[in-house]
Amino acid sequence: MDYDRTAKPEVETTAERVAVVCSDRILALDLQMMLSEAGYEVVEVPSYDALATPQSSVSSAVVDIGDKPEAAVTALLRLATANIPHVILSDEAQELPLSLSGEMLRGTLHKPIRVDELLPLLGQSVPPQRVVRRMP
Repeated sequence: MDYDRTAKPEVETTAERVAVVCSDRILALDLQMMLSEAGYEVVEVPSYDALATPQSSVSSAVVDIGDKPEAAVTALLRLATANIPHVILSDEAQELPLSLSGEMLRGTLHKPIRVDELLPLLGQSVPPQRVVRRMP
């Protein structure tokens, strides 16, 4: 049996996987950076239709209602059905259907998003030395 001494053992990651779906590319990149810095493994979801599929295997999701509210609402209902906790991002003017307020909804944040508001909804506290950034 050949043994490769240069091969590194596989290390199982313990980072929680968070799905991020946004129609705004800049917001998606900001969320990805913010969550990665907080220790999450970020899974960028290309569309609302791809969110909460059985192969997604994420522990939670951050969903921006954005400019496609109907598609976002459908995706959020799929998240609730799959028992995936989620946080909704919206503009203050956007009204959300009451059907979205189930037990899997961890909170709704209005833009601009602050890291010290988002992380507790995902179950993590903000380190005291962390500088709070506001996202556009």
